[in-house]
Amino acid sequence: LDAKEVKNFLNTLFTPMTAIIFEHKGTIDKYVGDMIVAFWSDPIDDPDHATHCVQAALKMQQKVTELAPVFAEQKLTNVGIRIGINTGPMHVGDMGSEYRKAYTVLGDSVNLASRLEGVNKMYGTHIMVSEDTKNLCSGVVFRFVDCIYVKGKATPTKVYEPLCLIGEQTAILEAELAEYNKAMAL
Repeated sequence: LDAKEVKNFLNTLFTPMTAIIFEHKGTIDKYVGDMIVAFWSDPIDDPDHATHCVQAALKMQQKVTELAPVFAEQKLTNVGIRIGINTGPMHVGDMGSEYRKAYTVLGDSVNLASRLEGVNKMYGTHIMVSEDTKNLCSGVVFRFVDCIYVKGKATPTKVYEPLCLIGEQTAILEAELAEYNKAMAL
């Protein structure tokens, strides 16, 4: 794509993605190329931040599917997004120089979320969450994916894939998940 086509594509993608993040009480940190960095529970505390974040991620995946015909008009096929989510302490606030500052997040928790986004590629998943996020999240059906070693961590991290909201699962999904869990137990 040329620069104008990339800009049009990103605007088409980022506008609904940003709206979904805002609808679920998220804060946009920044746009970096084709990536959105967002965080929850700041500047306004949200005790259900993990749930709201995962709900937003599921909705974002659904929206990308809905946008497929729009992308096809731009001659773009197989457009997909990967999302990594982690819950933990981080530094939040204005950071930068005396010339320019940005309200942003830093810390090990942020780095792990970024690593989880990339790990999706290896597992063929679209959303990957840490165990810390899963444990704080209510109303979502998850499947255990693996214990992974992440760069910079000495201990393995359990990771999960959110599949849908509780109550939205089909009988087929429930059967597949039961078989999957049996296989994992072996």
